[in-house]
Amino acid sequence: MADRVRIIGGSWRGRWLDVAEMPGLRPTGDRVRETLFNWLQNDIGASCCLDLFAGSGALGFEAASRGASEVHLVEHAAHVCDALKTQSSQLTKPSGNANTPSRYANTASVSVHCADSLAILGQPPGAGPVKLPAADIIFVDPPFSLKLQQQVLLLLSQNDWLKSQALVYIEMERAEIKSMLPEKWAIHREQSAGGVTFGLVYFSG
Repeated sequence: MADRVRIIGGSWRGRWLDVAEMPGLRPTGDRVRETLFNWLQNDIGASCCLDLFAGSGALGFEAASRGASEVHLVEHAAHVCDALKTQSSQLTKPSGNANTPSRYANTASVSVHCADSLAILGQPPGAGPVKLPAADIIFVDPPFSLKLQQQVLLLLSQNDWLKSQALVYIEMERAEIKSMLPEKWAIHREQSAGGVTFGLVYFSG
């Protein structure tokens, strides 16, 4: 393992996530995650979330920690996927210790899918070998070098992956998010930190 990141809020606050080694894998930092989940605090409860290009799983596990009811992590690299499954098992298993702090109790459903995010999004929800649902919140943070954000947004709107009032998180190299938004997509929130720009966008069509 190359590094670790910590869950910063919710029932798993303070728990560590191991980060598998892979070129381009870049966990979303604490400062950005704190801002993002402050934005989402009124939306995250009981939500269904997709963490595409999951990598470390920091966004998906943070969502589960903060009250999402259903979280699906999608990652194509087999060894990274295995690490996510191990992490999920460690976070969600009962402690068996009556003295374990109650803040570690969590009833979120967390699923890890070893699959290509673009292939999944190329079909409607529930279709294909990996049957995922439409979502309330979708995290889109692929390796920056791939520049997939615009393509992912188009697939989300074209193939009905968005529940009513769904929000999509975008993270990219520092630039204005509006410069890559497809038609009928709009910015809800946007901010920059260090060398990245991040924000929440939504489909207005």
